[in-house]
Amino acid sequence: GSNGIVHIVDMVMLPPNIVTLALNNNGFSSLVAALTDTRHTTDFVAALSDVGPFTVFAPTNAAFQDLLDSDPNWNSLADVPIATLDAVLKYHVVANANVQADQLMAGSITMLGGGMVTVDLSNGAQLNTSSNQMVNIIVGAATNDVQGTNGVVHAIDAVLLP
Repeated sequence: GSNGIVHIVDMVMLPPNIVTLALNNNGFSSLVAALTDTRHTTDFVAALSDVGPFTVFAPTNAAFQDLLDSDPNWNSLADVPIATLDAVLKYHVVANANVQADQLMAGSITMLGGGMVTVDLSNGAQLNTSSNQMVNIIVGAATNDVQGTNGVVHAIDAVLLP
């Protein structure tokens, strides 16, 4: 054509799922390391590769470093007890929901592990945890509202603690 070339392909090209999005984003390398820790009895990669939909609140690498710095006995993710890491990771996923940042509504939501968080929109988009953390959803960041075939990923500035 006068303004470009059309190539015929033999299948519909889809964006990656949320696991592939996280695996390919250097800003979430600590999250990926936590999800793929071989001590887990939960296969997070398989679970989050499922149909979904999922809304994932993904802590940045800096957020994971802050978590490690909170306990003098934790020098790496391998030092975090696996039961703690498992509970923490389940506290970052909402099952059966694909909620974009502009669709967030104030109120309580149930996380994958059964814990509750409260969405607070009065001072930007924040999550209030059951341990009284106020965690910011990093709206407008390149790592926010990252849509995959089975859900959406939102970057957050702290690890949510149940």
